[in-house]
Amino acid sequence: ILFVSRRDGDRAIYLMNADGTNQTRLAESRREEWDPAWSPDGTKIAFLSNRDTYGHPEASMEPEHQWEVEPSEIYVMNADGSEQKRVTKMEGHKGEPAWSPDGTKIAFDASPGTFLADTAIYLMNVDGGGLKRLTQSPLGRFEVNVYSPQGASVAWIEENRDPVWSPDGNRIAFVSGHGEGVEIYGMSADGSNATNLTQSRGGDWEPQWSPDGSKIAFSSERAHTWRRTAGEAGGIVWASLDGEECADTSPILGSAAPQPQFAAYVSTYPDVFVMNADGSAPTALTRTNGEAWGPVWSPDGKQIAFNRNTAGLFTPQICVMNADGTGQRVVTSAPGHAAGPVWSPDGARLAFMREVRMDRDVWVMNADGSDPTNLTNSPKSDSDPQWRPRARGKAGASAGQE
Repeated sequence: ILFVSRRDGDRAIYLMNADGTNQTRLAESRREEWDPAWSPDGTKIAFLSNRDTYGHPEASMEPEHQWEVEPSEIYVMNADGSEQKRVTKMEGHKGEPAWSPDGTKIAFDASPGTFLADTAIYLMNVDGGGLKRLTQSPLGRFEVNVYSPQGASVAWIEENRDPVWSPDGNRIAFVSGHGEGVEIYGMSADGSNATNLTQSRGGDWEPQWSPDGSKIAFSSERAHTWRRTAGEAGGIVWASLDGEECADTSPILGSAAPQPQFAAYVSTYPDVFVMNADGSAPTALTRTNGEAWGPVWSPDGKQIAFNRNTAGLFTPQICVMNADGTGQRVVTSAPGHAAGPVWSPDGARLAFMREVRMDRDVWVMNADGSDPTNLTNSPKSDSDPQWRPRARGKAGASAGQE
């Protein structure tokens, strides 16, 4: 299991056995490494690092935005940490390296400028050759919460990000931002035929292909998005996208409600949805009094794990449900909160992050929630577990050995 740890100060990538033994740091750059991604055959790891861009002028912007705008590059190394190679040489920030199913290419998002402006999807060979920009022009723009003294939003980001390959390698789903939310798009692997799959005023993100490629699970605020309209007797009426009306945002957002004269749409919290791969038949799998997000398909496509949080609280736990939304059950419990479930290759276990009193560790449990075990048990933050894929073409290979 790969994971990211701050036990040595900055973020670094570690590898351990599935039982938590033999925890080994893979990169020794004395800078930060994060977002590791296994190649499909489990022999290589792509990751992000600022080792060659640390101290760049872009990194000196406001502290609250420093992580977002700090330049980074993509690197590839062997599974044991050897032969680390920088494979991108572009200005700005990189994110979300995603291996093609055949292991020959890596898709990623990149922002050539500062503050993630004009973020686009790119494709390259594993060695960094053949670089191609797939989203040639921004499909939309994402509103940043920066306001003028009069309250009108003045900052926008052109944003296409978070590429996810279809299982057959022919399509890429991604998230595209615009002024009233974010949408999920699909395109051919060469960047052609980009299509808005969600077409909703509510935000849609975190696309996840089903193992057979026929469906996409995603997070959406469409069931809890309110549109500002004029009431018959004057004043403001907030109408949900499914027809419910409310004369005031305070029952919806409480003290966090925006000034109505500066908002056309207000979203509150997400649910998990599923749609066909072409965007048709979007269906809510959850309808919670709170938040549900981060769907992850089991390897056999029969179950979906996700995060769930009770309204008004920040105590997320992990849930599992059948692929049609039935049989929802919470599989983690206090103390602390749990998030970020990742299925083992055989579907028998889930790795996840649990935080107790500001201390994050990587845990594993059986898929039904039994036998939860703290693998890292470190006083520093450990998170982002990634199971090593099954080795291909090797008889008797077992799942999740690292």
